[in-house]
This record gives sequence, C-alpha cells and structure tokens, in this order.
Amino acid sequence: MILGVVAAPFVHYDKFKLLHFLSMWGYILAIVHMLDHAVALQTIASIAVAAGNCVALLAFIVQKVYTKASAGKVTVKKAELVKESGGQHLFLTMSVPNFKFKPGQWGHLAVGKASPVPHPFTLIPGESSDEVRIFMKINRSGFTSKMAKICAARLTMK
Repeated sequence: MILGVVAAPFVHYDKFKLLHFLSMWGYILAIVHMLDHAVALQTIASIAVAAGNCVALLAFIVQKVYTKASAGKVTVKKAELVKESGGQHLFLTMSVPNFKFKPGQWGHLAVGKASPVPHPFTLIPGESSDEVRIFMKINRSGFTSKMAKICAARLTMK
C-alpha cells in the first residue's frame, strides 16, 4: 500500500514483483484465520467462506505447478543488437518446439542471471513455426541492459 503513493521511477519492476509475492503469505494467513473461525463458529457461512478460499488457493497452487511442469525448453538461436537514433534494441530469436501462440500475445521471459522474477514481453513469430522473437528496448540499467550484457557473446551488431 505504501508503494501506491511512491512515484513509479523509484519502484523498479523486480522489487514491485517481489513485494507482490509477499501478498501470498498474507493470503495464507487470512485463510488460517478463516479456518479458525470456521472451526470455532461452525456456521454454514464461515465454513463456506473458508472452503471457497481453500479451493481458490489449491487452484492457484495447481496452476503454478502445471505452468512450471509444462514449460518448454527454450534455446536462444540468435541475439541481435540494433543501434538507432532512439536507442539500442535487442532482438532475441528463440527456438521453442511445440509452442503455440498468437502474434501480439505476451509471455514471461525468465532469466535467472538477469532478474529473480520473469518479465513480460510481446511475442513475435519467427521465420519457422518453432521460432519466437522478442524485441526489447535497452535501458541504461535494469533487466534489458543485463540481457544485452548476457547476450554479448552471441550478439550481432547492426
């Protein structure tokens, strides 16, 4: 709540996401409180509220496990750095076998060396059906600049 009044330039995306992960602990503690009320009061309403929230938590956990388990193997085929008057841009061409998406759909790019949290990017179709491209504008600091440094060994300059 405090970060709701802090100017956006002072709250980096990684910190914002990590703080939101803490909200899960608040939700779990709220469920413990609801379960305590359901046991103590034993009313239909208290039991229904506790059960509904437990089902929602279970569905969330199942969804997270499924997402992690079904994630495909991604291989970076090409990294291309383009310098323009508006700044630098990085194009990543990745091979993702059996991955279906629609152009314009976004996906989360998780690179542990660059950030502890996944970052969302718009997906662009590649030249073949198993290729996905991601375009990112390189900032002075943060995830995109770290990505440019990580890809430096494979970079094609234009």
